[in-house]
Amino acid sequence: MAQLNKNTCRPRQALEDISRKYPGLWKKIDAARALREKKLKPWPEVCFIPASIINDIFYQNDLLYCVPTTENDTSFEIARLSALAAWRVTQGIYRFDDDVYEAVRNTPIEGDFPWKVLCHIPEWCIYIETPNFSFMNEKIYGVWMHIDWQNDSEFGTLCMVFDSNLPFPLLLHLNEKPIHEQYAHILKASLTKNSVDKQKSADFYVTMVGFLTSVVSLGIFICTQAAEVGSGVVRPAKPMPQRIKRGEYRLFPPSRAATWEVGVRMGAALRQARQRTAASEDGSQNAPRAHPSDAPTCIGGDRPEKT
Repeated sequence: MAQLNKNTCRPRQALEDISRKYPGLWKKIDAARALREKKLKPWPEVCFIPASIINDIFYQNDLLYCVPTTENDTSFEIARLSALAAWRVTQGIYRFDDDVYEAVRNTPIEGDFPWKVLCHIPEWCIYIETPNFSFMNEKIYGVWMHIDWQNDSEFGTLCMVFDSNLPFPLLLHLNEKPIHEQYAHILKASLTKNSVDKQKSADFYVTMVGFLTSVVSLGIFICTQAAEVGSGVVRPAKPMPQRIKRGEYRLFPPSRAATWEVGVRMGAALRQARQRTAASEDGSQNAPRAHPSDAPTCIGGDRPEKT
């Protein structure tokens, strides 16, 4: 597990920017999370803290003066704070092997949305690096991915906050409705509400579904291929809270971000199989032939059984 230089680490810089912008915010969020076990119906452990609670903290402490006044900008800021609050306690950055990265992000997600496997996310929030990735001509450096849950309800979402020069969030509901159906519903609502060009909206819909599928495939791989994350000996995990005064417990965030290599062994197997196949196709009599067992059988991640 290599350590990243915090002075050149984009997600770490984003965390420090938020800390300066909202002094004392993390303590308020930690205090709200500490009350989780005292609630009659606490939110699931897979969620660090619901965005709705962060929203309440925002309004109760009159922090709106720090952000633009539009409702859309405020909701974007709440989404960004939710992701960074969850990421802050582990600060894990996931860096894919180049070949595995290309294979996984080009793997289609067919049929039902496999939301159950995403609930096995190794940390409350992960940051996935996304080299050579863009959306609507905007470079995407990475994505924070975490599970949000409506407080006191059974409603959950996969939240993704994209690291670009203009950060933006997207979400998917935690149900089996396919990704294209979830966004078809949003597109229909947008066409009904706004007088926008239908063809442009349809083109945007196709682009959005392809973009989301690529990103979700990366998350699915991390959640289902634990042996391909880290060294195989040391792996990411959620930290245990430490006891402080008066019997209270607290999570202490690391001082630096850390990167987890993803798919290194699988990438080596892919390249080895490719070399053997190329040598065989060249007609070399001495070249060993590729064997199916040399290549990984699962690129996009395991799919849950339908319930």
